[in-house]
Amino acid sequence: MGYLALKLQSAIYKIRYTDTYTKLGIGMLFAAVVVLIFVLVALQSHTKLQSELSQPLPTLAPSTAKEKPSALTQKFYNLLPDERQADAISAQILRSADSLGMVFEHAEFKSIPVDDAHLVVQHIRLPLKGNYIQIRQFLNTLLNAYPSLALTEFKLQRDDATRDQVESQIEFTLYLRKGQP
Repeated sequence: MGYLALKLQSAIYKIRYTDTYTKLGIGMLFAAVVVLIFVLVALQSHTKLQSELSQPLPTLAPSTAKEKPSALTQKFYNLLPDERQADAISAQILRSADSLGMVFEHAEFKSIPVDDAHLVVQHIRLPLKGNYIQIRQFLNTLLNAYPSLALTEFKLQRDDATRDQVESQIEFTLYLRKGQP
């Protein structure tokens, strides 16, 4: 142990009395070695990734025939209302807003068939005026009554803080079963 302490004291003495340029050179040499180690590690990682990318990917055979839906998919489609019920559901949505005393000037309905999924997606946009409680009851009633109805947009605007009335922009998406899957 005494020998190591003596060598350490000797090294400290030599470093202390070495000129500045030598210290700078040793520091730069040390920094260059550290950078070289980082570059070699990155190069090794890059080479490994390149070899993994050069391996061919497994290919899947394209399916041209339409597959029959599974039992689980069939259960899902059976839970959706038929597309012929769209008008009745839309009318019920408007009646629900009217029965809560909410004011609406117009409603927009847009149906989009999704051929691959045997679905019809109906977007329903309603600009409504009412108070917060009416709007909450309206949304709660409809979303509980129709599980295939999704609330996709909900905006509130209140111009006057002294009034209880708010303007809301509500958009629903109604998912309907299209024919027989």
